Amino acid sequence: MANILDYLHWRGDLTLAQSAFNPVDALVLSWSASMPMKSPLPRTLGEAAAAANQADEDGKRFVALLSGAARFRSMRVLNFGEKFSEEEQLQFAALTVLTGDGRAFVAFRGTDSTLVGWKEDFNMAFSDEVPAQREAVAWLNRAAESTPLPIRVGGHSKGGNLAVYAAAKCKHQRRIEAVYNFDGPGQRPGLMGSPEYRAVEPRIETFLPESSIVGILMEQAERYHVVRSSAEGVMQHSPYSWQVGPQDFELLDSLDWKSLYADRTLADWLDGMSPEDRERLVDALYEIVEATGMRTVGEVSAHWQQSGWRMLNAFNDLDLRTRALVFLSLGRLLRAAARNLQAPEE
Repeated sequence: MANILDYLHWRGDLTLAQSAFNPVDALVLSWSASMPMKSPLPRTLGEAAAAANQADEDGKRFVALLSGAARFRSMRVLNFGEKFSEEEQLQFAALTVLTGDGRAFVAFRGTDSTLVGWKEDFNMAFSDEVPAQREAVAWLNRAAESTPLPIRVGGHSKGGNLAVYAAAKCKHQRRIEAVYNFDGPGQRPGLMGSPEYRAVEPRIETFLPESSIVGILMEQAERYHVVRSSAEGVMQHSPYSWQVGPQDFELLDSLDWKSLYADRTLADWLDGMSPEDRERLVDALYEIVEATGMRTVGEVSAHWQQSGWRMLNAFNDLDLRTRALVFLSLGRLLRAAARNLQAPEE
């Protein structure tokens, strides 16, 4: 089985002039937005990859292959930026490159490991616009104003959500050639029914792994592609598990039963909660986790005993009404899970 690392090895020596841009290229560029960058900005994507410090083995292989790939290394970095604010509950980063085939590509970074980044994701369940979405619209507008070229937009995870949102809200929508959403959460109903979304919808390409959990959240485009994954469960969210061929992903006919079951259960659960209750629940859960004094999901997990006691104390410190909401919400989720487990598959 082959993934994007194999793709970089196979196709990295072929320029876009020799083999046209394809969806796997879009995933590579979207994932490139996760690379750390420092000022002064590198001139090319290859330089950015060579300077990137990655901790995990897949990340190290990715930047090594990217820095040496003729297909990507000479792509000019037009701009990179990131913003992080605990006060605003904002986690955002974006990369704009000139791909060398007469196009620009805007890549939005997905959720990082910070608690703030995850909190902003959950805020999407009740907010019509979170700060990262607002930043994405501004970034795409500036990118369009900085180059006359047609633009492709993409992102993985939250980055996919930002790509779709920004494309729908962009002032230069006619310049957008394609939008790639790689297992990003869906959008709020208000956006999905809007004229600006419908105008860009035919250009949106959504890719979900076969057991997608993240990409089925909220309302998603009816038209999507299902990608074969080598992983199980939530680990399929990693782009390193997605199976590829020389010019495209390995596609399946439909999502598997686990993803469809999760989709029905989560939709059932959320439909039974008002936006106000969703907000109160998310804020309460964040307050509980924030009480650990840790900044990342990894730190909470690594120190689970210490974190567990602090979270339990924080839960006990919540007011009675909020504690009741947490218990009621958990009960609704369990009942929704039981109902949909018994429901016949569509």
